[in-house]
Amino acid sequence: FDAYYFSPAYTNGAFALDMSLATHNLEMWGVGPDWAPQEFDIITIPVSIAKADVTGIKTKTYTGKALTQTPVVKLGSLTLKNNTDYKLTYKNNINAGTATTTITGTGNYAGAITKTFTIIKAAQSITATAKTSTIPVGKTTTVSLTGNKGGKSFKTSDTTIATVDKSTGKVTARKVGTVKITATSAATANYKAASKTVTIKVVPAATSSFTAANQATGIKLTWKKVAGANAYFIYRGSTQIATIRDSSTVSYTDKKANTNGTKYSYKIIASASATGRSTLSKSVTTYCVARPAISTLTNSAASKMTVKWGKNAKATGYQIQYCPDKTFKTGNKSVSINSASTVSKVIGSLAKGKIYYVRIRSFKTVGSTKYFSAWSSVKSVKISK
Repeated sequence: FDAYYFSPAYTNGAFALDMSLATHNLEMWGVGPDWAPQEFDIITIPVSIAKADVTGIKTKTYTGKALTQTPVVKLGSLTLKNNTDYKLTYKNNINAGTATTTITGTGNYAGAITKTFTIIKAAQSITATAKTSTIPVGKTTTVSLTGNKGGKSFKTSDTTIATVDKSTGKVTARKVGTVKITATSAATANYKAASKTVTIKVVPAATSSFTAANQATGIKLTWKKVAGANAYFIYRGSTQIATIRDSSTVSYTDKKANTNGTKYSYKIIASASATGRSTLSKSVTTYCVARPAISTLTNSAASKMTVKWGKNAKATGYQIQYCPDKTFKTGNKSVSINSASTVSKVIGSLAKGKIYYVRIRSFKTVGSTKYFSAWSSVKSVKISK
């Protein structure tokens, strides 16, 4: 077996030995002329760890739970063991800030060492989403923030394109363009501030006016120009029939909509090259109503004229307009015939010696709405009787 020999110091009637290395039985012999063994009282004194070398204390990140350390404690070349040679206790080791660990000697060791370590704030795991990422001018959407630990706030990158309520995240589109909305969760005692950004595209609004009118060559569609739009897409039913690339153009004639008595439905979508098509459209429904032609116009009796025209079997009736002004700007008068089978009309109370200009159009009544054809060619008659 291994044997160790010590020469203890003798002071004031007592021998002093470092017992920290004594791992075997100890047998002590006195030294004298006859080498006779002597008896001694052995008192073990724990070794202080106050000057031990402590390494391995690390910065921690807040988790919501108590955080601990795994230090390396050395006395000289000897590495001490946790829960055998020392124990660890902690203070303020849950929340972000400065925590304390105390290393207290046990067993053959006494004394204590206090070390501090930092608990840093944790990162927030947040998600920002927009209810709708594409909105037309004048409309709204909402940006929401989830996973936040601190108070919410919202900011827009361009208030001319879209504004945002800093508390609720409600976004209001102002003009065509792309804008970034930043959602922020404020820092707390244990969490760092965090931000996420969502992109909102603002597309053109729908036109405020979209009308359809029968023309001699088809159905003419007319609309109001849309701010920020540089193109328009026109649909008949679900089929796109035209693309208007000139932003100054505000009308289009569907020359294929020429079946008398047929219902036609249209919609128009504005578009901007920067952000794309609007999510809104404007619709209009009309009926193709063929225009009649005046076959004869005569001064049939004193202060009277007789108008005759071709029948439109798909119509509900006709409207005749007559006027001494060939431009029909002043002095207009009109008369309606509520029967498609009636093809002539006598109009009286006319001024002798005047020339009257006459035109006629058909109409189709659906519900409470009248759909008119284009006007016929104008004919004139002089009232000589």
